[in-house]
Amino acid sequence: MSRNIIIGFDRPLRPHWIYESLLLARPGQRLAELNVPFEQIVKELTGREGKRKVRTVLFRCFLRD
Repeated sequence: MSRNIIIGFDRPLRPHWIYESLLLARPGQRLAELNVPFEQIVKELTGREGKRKVRTVLFRCFLRD
């Protein structure tokens, strides 16, 4: 398993999470629709708060409403 993470961020954000999230997203789709599928993408992450923070950063940086 690759240990790639983004340096300077206090939570792990793995490149394959970004890639898989981008594959799920569709133009015009509400980001809230990606919340449940995102849980499956970051299944190795534990903690509800940690998943929420990673999702927020990933969605703000790579996806837009």
